[in-house]
Amino acid sequence: MVSKFEKFDVSSLSFEEVQVSLRDSVLLPRVGSGECPLFQLPYLVTLGVPKQGKFFPTEKDRLFVQLVLEGEVLGNFKALDEFLGSEAFKQKLFGAQGATYEYSPIVKQGPRGEHMKIKLQTNHENGKITTKVCTTEGDFDDVDTLQGFEKRVPYNSTIRTIIKLVKVWTVNKKYGVTFKLVRAGVLKLFPVLEPSVIFMD
Repeated sequence: MVSKFEKFDVSSLSFEEVQVSLRDSVLLPRVGSGECPLFQLPYLVTLGVPKQGKFFPTEKDRLFVQLVLEGEVLGNFKALDEFLGSEAFKQKLFGAQGATYEYSPIVKQGPRGEHMKIKLQTNHENGKITTKVCTTEGDFDDVDTLQGFEKRVPYNSTIRTIIKLVKVWTVNKKYGVTFKLVRAGVLKLFPVLEPSVIFMD
């Protein structure tokens, strides 16, 4: 079920530990007894897919977009960061060792202001992008490659998104959360995007 992020109660989150290897495990977020939570965000400016270079040398490193956060959405993500980074939450997840863990926040500061990172969904078998992109005329059929996705969701475009909170990761006493982009409605090319196409009113 998709929830509007502005109305989501973070205290309803629970976490299920799943072993992914002999040494590593991740925590899967749940809402009640359901699946990983899906959130709908309002129209926001995206910085697009990062360019290939020193910090992102391979295509795999570039499989994400950044959304510029503002207004109520920014405030709510900061509240989520406060909840996830609290000493009480650390103790709940990691027990007596909780105080030794450092939280990596969702909201980051950059040249364009405060933003968040959202990974693109991909098929584990063939690596193709499975994130859906649409306008009022329907879905694009050429966004299963990074080049196609970049063309349809360029830098500085405005998009309305559905994102999924998929896991809590831990690496070397640091932890954070991963969001994936399920669907994006592009506003830049079409001034009016009919909410009923993919989103709730």
